[in-house]
Amino acid sequence: MSLTDVINTALKNSYDIQIARNNLEISNINNYIGIAGALPSVTGTGTDNEQLTSINQKYADATRDTKRDNVGSNNLTIGVTGSILLYNGFRVVATKKRLEELQLQNQQLLNAQIQATIAAVMTKYYDVVRQQTYLKTIFNR
Repeated sequence: MSLTDVINTALKNSYDIQIARNNLEISNINNYIGIAGALPSVTGTGTDNEQLTSINQKYADATRDTKRDNVGSNNLTIGVTGSILLYNGFRVVATKKRLEELQLQNQQLLNAQIQATIAAVMTKYYDVVRQQTYLKTIFNR
């Protein structure tokens, strides 16, 4: 295998590089004004409470006794809430700037990881080449 093939294989199969790429993708997605808190939020809630009850009432005169089985009732509640940020002391701007810096930091970490992987692979590759040359020297005498 040539050095280029070894480096390409290492770059493709390195878990550290895959993790760094995933972190960069996450920071790209998070670098959004909505994550910083500038977009309005809408919240919806809903509850549905259904109940079955059996009634057995006995009165003192015994002429009006009431007995009902499986009397149903249903309570449905729905609510929608919306809010929008008017001012918060430039916290949104500072948070957006922090998200941009995190994205740049993750890009630099990915580049550093790629460079470190290439350096390690090249060191090992040339160590193997050196050992093979050494073996040829020993056995060709």
